[in-house]
Amino acid sequence: AKYVAAARSQGLSDDAVRANLTSAGWSPKDIAEILNTNSFGSVPVPPTPHPGMWVTFQYLLLFITLYISAISLGGLLYYLADKAIPDAANPSIYAFIGSYLLQGYLSSLIVAFPIFAFMFIVLKKQLIASPMIRGIRARQFLFYITLVITFIIIMSYLMSIVYGLLAGDLTARVVAHFAITLLIAGPIFWYLLAEVKSDRP
Repeated sequence: AKYVAAARSQGLSDDAVRANLTSAGWSPKDIAEILNTNSFGSVPVPPTPHPGMWVTFQYLLLFITLYISAISLGGLLYYLADKAIPDAANPSIYAFIGSYLLQGYLSSLIVAFPIFAFMFIVLKKQLIASPMIRGIRARQFLFYITLVITFIIIMSYLMSIVYGLLAGDLTARVVAHFAITLLIAGPIFWYLLAEVKSDRP
């Protein structure tokens, strides 16, 4: 027997049916439509609202500002490492560009990082309130593509370390750059990997 028809055949009033549907999580609008039909056999699960393009847009902002912040922070730390570890045989790029690139990194970090931090907090709260956000395709794509990018970056620097060891010309500056890269890309990689794992169930 269908739910509405069965409920009415058992003597339940529309008010009682409405109460059952309300307790199951249905909105008044949906209940009004249901009471006009008899096509349900049991109290159905209410329709799941779609997060929409707004959440996708927020994730795009999150990852854009993440990339800008990571690149800017890395550039600043590379600059400091090159200043602290001079290498006459391999002059730093900052010796030719001067302070302009440094100012660009600083301004980018000052603008992008607060936006990233704000979007991270907002989206984390939305994710706790609406776990269905985990299923957004754009979110999954951004997570996986960033995982791939960070993995390639870490592996590239690691291969340069091994190459330097084999060639016998490994410098302290290269090691410092690898440490900086690992410091920035490592936490991003492991956090996103943990999120992807929690999405899979």
